[in-house]
Amino acid sequence: MAKKKRIRKKRQEEQKGLVQPRRQTAEAIARALAQLPVNETAQWLRQTAVLHMQQQGGNRHTLQALGQGAGHALGVQLDEEPTLDPDAPLSTEGLAIEDRALPGHGDLGPVAAVQRQNGAPPPAAPARPAATINLTVNPPQIARLPEATIAANHGRANVAGWTTPVYNIQPAARTANSVTLNVTLDFRIELATEFTDGRLDILRDHEQAHVIIGERVARRHLVNGLDKGLEALPNFSSIPPMQAAIRKAVNNFVRDEGAESQAYDTADYPRMREAYFGLRAPLPDLAAASPTIQEMVDATNDFIGHASAINSSEPENPDLLRLAAAMRQARINLSQTDLPRLQYNPEFKLMIESCRGMLNVLVDSVAEAERPFLVDLLLILDSFEWQAAP
Repeated sequence: MAKKKRIRKKRQEEQKGLVQPRRQTAEAIARALAQLPVNETAQWLRQTAVLHMQQQGGNRHTLQALGQGAGHALGVQLDEEPTLDPDAPLSTEGLAIEDRALPGHGDLGPVAAVQRQNGAPPPAAPARPAATINLTVNPPQIARLPEATIAANHGRANVAGWTTPVYNIQPAARTANSVTLNVTLDFRIELATEFTDGRLDILRDHEQAHVIIGERVARRHLVNGLDKGLEALPNFSSIPPMQAAIRKAVNNFVRDEGAESQAYDTADYPRMREAYFGLRAPLPDLAAASPTIQEMVDATNDFIGHASAINSSEPENPDLLRLAAAMRQARINLSQTDLPRLQYNPEFKLMIESCRGMLNVLVDSVAEAERPFLVDLLLILDSFEWQAAP
């Protein structure tokens, strides 16, 4: 009986030294385990101590304290903590942004390689997370509405046109090392029903420039900027850092789209006023008010008159080249006020179309040495079509 009491007391003392991990480190427990006798009577102490080490520090810390393979030597099963497969599909919940509309804008009137000494190739760079951003820009949806309705829709008086960009971001796929996002950009353009013919052309051309601005800024921030922001993350295992990168790209897009559109409006409204004036005024009145417009009209008429009388059998046409050069110079001399006045003037547009038709025929019939001069003049004529340059 006395022997059993001594054994029981010894077990209690050993248990007291091993089973109170809050007062001992994992390393101290490991040292105590190493001093236990190798017999079945001490097995339950080993299992109990290892269990407490796992509860306090986890499997990885326990393995480090006991040494790799120690769990099996002690008769205890230690499972490694699971590792994340970087290519396993992950949830994309929380990454989407559904159809967000901006306020909109209205019309108010090679790397060198390092040579290694041993000749071996440089070590491969560690894999970095890769983001793929697909941008789709849909054709603008145009709605014809009364001017009063457009003004009421946007709380602005005297508004005849309005362009509203709408962006949408949807995740397509996500793993720890890769993510694919689809960005869609739409535009709603409202044009007043009171505007027709040439006035409608001027208004529509102005609003179309906002589409060009929106696409340009979207590529800067929602594609390139977002791509860089995402790929700066260590991986794509966590949603919140990805959401932060998306919000930053969106905020930059909204800010720059608004600022650049406003700057464009400020610069383009004077051009629009001149275009409306040129649309209504007779071409002779425009020419009488501007020597450079008169020069352009005269040079164009002279070229058309000479080109219509050319005999295609003539090997050379020096006068044609001289007149083409005069037209080119007259176009260069036009001021930023003259050009929009002519671009929408119906009489001048007919002259340009007539000249373009003759040039298309002459380019194939003149001597080869003269051809580049006529091709150059065709490009000059194209400049009389309004070009969006926001």
